[in-house]
Amino acid sequence: MARASKDPGAPKTSYGKGTVVSLFNSTKTPEKPTDVYCPHFWEMKYTNGCPYSCAWCYLQGTYRFTTKYNKLNGEMEKDGKAPTHKDRELIRREFEMALKDRDEPTMFNAGEVGDALNYENVLMYDVLPLLEKYADKGHKVLLLTKSDSKRLIGDAMKFTKIRKQIVFAYSVNGPRVAEQYEVGAPHPYDRLAAASTALARGYEVRLRIDPIVPIPSWQDDYAQLVDTIMKTTPGVSLITLGSLRGLAITIQAAEARGADTSWFRYLDKETEVEGSWGMKMNLKRRVEVYTVLERLLRTRKYAGPIGLCKESMELYDAMKRSLLENYCNCMMQAPPKKEAPPASLEAGARSLTDGKQVTLVEKGD
Repeated sequence: MARASKDPGAPKTSYGKGTVVSLFNSTKTPEKPTDVYCPHFWEMKYTNGCPYSCAWCYLQGTYRFTTKYNKLNGEMEKDGKAPTHKDRELIRREFEMALKDRDEPTMFNAGEVGDALNYENVLMYDVLPLLEKYADKGHKVLLLTKSDSKRLIGDAMKFTKIRKQIVFAYSVNGPRVAEQYEVGAPHPYDRLAAASTALARGYEVRLRIDPIVPIPSWQDDYAQLVDTIMKTTPGVSLITLGSLRGLAITIQAAEARGADTSWFRYLDKETEVEGSWGMKMNLKRRVEVYTVLERLLRTRKYAGPIGLCKESMELYDAMKRSLLENYCNCMMQAPPKKEAPPASLEAGARSLTDGKQVTLVEKGD
């Protein structure tokens, strides 16, 4: 098994109070077969929480920013704190500190602890003006969302210097999976319509199909999704795949708030070990769903890179994938389409510590 070497140093991990801009470094350098590979990345946490109510969302077990669906009246009800944005002066101060301090072009992920388009005014008047102010440094903002809003796509056109530095990333799923488990979120095809608009306006657009859930007839469900992707957004720069992840606190919170927990049956308790990032589907099933999705995308002529999110070293080995070939949603630069794979693992890999290189060694070395 190929594994990464230990982190070579301790880079700066936050700015100001560290509540808005900080380095996500919760995942360790993988050493065991069950350890997940997740390159560290910079978060821009201007908002906490999400207006949607996806059954598996880890926010329900961390920030308790959750909603629930009332089947009697068809309305969403608040359950816990409502989503919110942080103090706008604090957002501006910490984000500018990071933009000024970081010499190498950096991607700031604005969609990990809340939907990135939840507060479009904060982006328009606090975040994007600063990104344009430091445009020459080449930094980017990644807006990960399930929203179908096209408002920011149009409004942000005025920031002409940073058109290529605003990256829209849409989280989508099979239509039947979304209907059952992504309660309150726009239909996946409406999200793709917004993604299509962003592409037409000249922004970089990425997609994330995560989590893939093997419901009955799941292959047909995802075939429909991929067909729609290729009709509406064939020019996306990157597609990242992911499977179900059940942290203990997420499972406990889902049960406590009465969410649909039928997705639990796809998890294998034996996969929950140190460094695994919670319970997962078993290895055989994960290999199956990724293989099917990759085949669906390639047979429909998607030529761009396909990455994996928070996956174990044993899965990379089982699928004969090199870490060097894995470009995931949070990485700064998506590779060009039809890029030739690196010659060997010894060439090095993208670091877990802020974009430097680490050397890969073979098991037993």
